[in-house]
Amino acid sequence: MRRALAVSFVLLLAGLALAQDLAPEEILERVRAAWQPQSFWARVVLSVSEEGRTEEWEFEIWGEDDKALVRVLSPEDEAGGGYLVVGDEVWYYSPKVGFSVQLPELALAESVFGGTAALEDLFRGTLAKECEVSADPWEEGWRLVLVPKPEAPVVWGKLELWVRKDFALSEMRFFDQRGEILRTVRASVFLEAGGLPFPTLIAIEDAHGNQALVQYVDLSLGIDIPDEVFTLEFLEGR
Repeated sequence: MRRALAVSFVLLLAGLALAQDLAPEEILERVRAAWQPQSFWARVVLSVSEEGRTEEWEFEIWGEDDKALVRVLSPEDEAGGGYLVVGDEVWYYSPKVGFSVQLPELALAESVFGGTAALEDLFRGTLAKECEVSADPWEEGWRLVLVPKPEAPVVWGKLELWVRKDFALSEMRFFDQRGEILRTVRASVFLEAGGLPFPTLIAIEDAHGNQALVQYVDLSLGIDIPDEVFTLEFLEGR
């Protein structure tokens, strides 16, 4: 028994030593693999608190690679609406209007549900690839700093990622171009999925104290999603 524990401890130390030698870009790729699973379906509850008021939304979400479909389940007056993301295309559908409208890509980072929660927070689309990346060690892992390239479709000037040694993303801090903080995102309640840590509770707070809580109440990872899900016809329920 002691021998087995000793071997396990040595293997753990070897793994951590290997991880310490990773380049910042490699660390980010492993973080992205855990934060943005290749495919998933989820039922998500979003609670938004702003100026003393709290609103609650419920969604059904499908995500795969650079595609996502977000369908509103509640509140009742918004049910049936939703968003479709395919690459850099973003579409919004409202049953009240009866047809889909294309939005600019920057709409992904906007607070379309009020408060501080952005659309991309729901399907884990936050980690832009068009960035310069640097890394510094901290006691629990690494601090990654992402600075967007000129072509990056983001509205922030710098993003700090606080990453655990198992590549779990525990905290994100968004800054504007002047270096002032815009909002903080904290992840918790991790589950193991395919050997990767997936957070099921996301707490968001902006510089004004507005808060949002994203909770994954039902979740399936690594699933096969039919191509027709990521279409305007499916978004509109046709």
